[in-house]
Amino acid sequence: MSPIIWIFGRPSSGKSTLAVSVKAALDARGVACCILDGDNTREWLTPDCGWVPQDRFKKIQRSLRVAKLLASNGIVVICAYVTPTWRAQNMLSRSTDVRMVYLDVPLWLCCARDSKGLYAMETAGILDFDGPIAPALMLSPAPVAEWTNTVIGSIGL
Repeated sequence: MSPIIWIFGRPSSGKSTLAVSVKAALDARGVACCILDGDNTREWLTPDCGWVPQDRFKKIQRSLRVAKLLASNGIVVICAYVTPTWRAQNMLSRSTDVRMVYLDVPLWLCCARDSKGLYAMETAGILDFDGPIAPALMLSPAPVAEWTNTVIGSIGL
């Protein structure tokens, strides 16, 4: 079984940027890999889900199932999802093939990077974020190349 790298954190913390960078580094090493994230799975995997907590949990469940299927076929899966609730994080942490990576980026910086207007929804209580529960890696703001090296080193590739 190949590893599943689950990158999570607040919206606009750099999850997708890191996922793309990790994928490029793995591609350069000839490692079969793919990215699953909220943007690329919303239309085909979770079109029936909205922003309420139950729907957000369902998105994570479905994405984990797809990730496990791909990983069982030798593909390193890089997932980039907000994963805002402890319930979802607990579910992921119980899966031995999931390596959870939390991007510990300050709220003010995430707000400054917000190109989708998601923090207006958070102000309305739609995007509540419980914070991380014991991720395997917790990354503070740094250049994406540094984050990438840390993530790849943590999975032994």
